[in-house]
Amino acid sequence: MPISVVKDSIDLAMRHPNKDLTILLFGGEPLLNKPAVDFVIKYSQEQAVIHDKGMHYSITTNATLLDDKINRYLTDYNFGLMVSLDGPREIHDAQCPTKGGTGSFDIAAENIKKLMKLRPVGVRATLTHPMPNLSVIVDFFKDFGFNTMIIGASINRNDATSSVDFTEEDMNDFVLQSGQELPQIIEDLSQDKMPAYFPGERWFNAIKNNQITANVFLHNCGAGVAINAIDSKGNLYPCVKFAGMNSWIIGNLANGRDDQKVKKIWFNFQKAIKEHCGKCWAYPVCHGPCLWDIALQNGQCKFDDFNCKYIKKRIEEAAYLYFQTKIKSEMKEKPNSLPESDIEFICEK
Repeated sequence: MPISVVKDSIDLAMRHPNKDLTILLFGGEPLLNKPAVDFVIKYSQEQAVIHDKGMHYSITTNATLLDDKINRYLTDYNFGLMVSLDGPREIHDAQCPTKGGTGSFDIAAENIKKLMKLRPVGVRATLTHPMPNLSVIVDFFKDFGFNTMIIGASINRNDATSSVDFTEEDMNDFVLQSGQELPQIIEDLSQDKMPAYFPGERWFNAIKNNQITANVFLHNCGAGVAINAIDSKGNLYPCVKFAGMNSWIIGNLANGRDDQKVKKIWFNFQKAIKEHCGKCWAYPVCHGPCLWDIALQNGQCKFDDFNCKYIKKRIEEAAYLYFQTKIKSEMKEKPNSLPESDIEFICEK
């Protein structure tokens, strides 16, 4: 991305009425363009003072290009941070070789350890077909020292599949293995400790904070509305996942965002999910699929229920976790109010 595009992107953000702005550095690998990263920090800080904005930053990086200067940025400006590491060396190197064909694990791990001495670091791993042993990966990340972890499945849009995508069998296995992590999650929550691996956190919080509603919202995330992704040519997209998909361009830096196209995108989304989500018990919690998951290359939407079984299971687990931790909390406050055997019976029912 040329510096001129970076500058125009920041100028566009500064014209937004929100008082707080977040710049997400995403790729590919954003640290391949360190001059642009340097410019982002310096220019956005200058402009934030002029426009009275609060600035926040976030980055996703494979960690191979971290250095002392970048580490200072990540620490001094309290970046939201995710490093991409797909598991232990043998798993990561198989999925993420360098351009020369060698593994990238050792250099990434060394750089991450240096950064961990300065600040907490979260990790994102992508599981590919065939489904690996989840507990091995979770335990490895805990031992490595990550404070949070996001472990997702390789699932592409239904018109852009690949040989490493999860099969239905993989997804069923993923759901089963994730369920085996519930006792540790319950133990952490009961001690008022945020679990490092908490795949159902979104839905747990929705239940805990009474955010369950059957209301239909035009958009179920900020794509195209609160979020705009910008490519190296200055084109605007609903979010970073759409970069390079020409039919999903919603404007450009020269002319701004086409709000009518954004509305049309979300109307098409609602039209695609209505028949399916309108009959689903889980909709009041999940509010429908990710826009990108059901997006087609031609700019249309086509419903795909591949993720639905997984999400429903996550919601069921979130409800179980909520009531388990609630009962344990009440037992601490009133230890003689209910025998432990009754607690187990209630949860099983």
